[in-house]
Amino acid sequence: MKKLYRTKAFVPNMPWIDNRSPKKVCYLKVSVLKNKVSIKWQDSLSNESMYYIVYRFNGNKIGNINDPNNIIAIIKEKRDKER
Repeated sequence: MKKLYRTKAFVPNMPWIDNRSPKKVCYLKVSVLKNKVSIKWQDSLSNESMYYIVYRFNGNKIGNINDPNNIIAIIKEKRDKER
C-alpha cells in the first residue's frame, strides 16, 4: 500500500451534507521535552470535527497546508474532546 499512497490524506469536505466547516480547536498547548514535541488541545463538544490533521513545517516560513507531504498525523476524533 505504501507504493500506492506515498502521502497521507484526509476525507474532503462534503458540501452536499452541509456547508458548515468545523470550528477551530481551543486551548492549544505545545511542549518540548528531550527533543520530543507534545501537542494537546480541546475541542468544543458542539463541534462536528471527525478528524484532526497535524502538520509539520521546517524553518520560520509559513507552511503550505495544501501540500500533503507536510501532514505528519491524522487523528480520529474522540468522544471526550481532549487529545
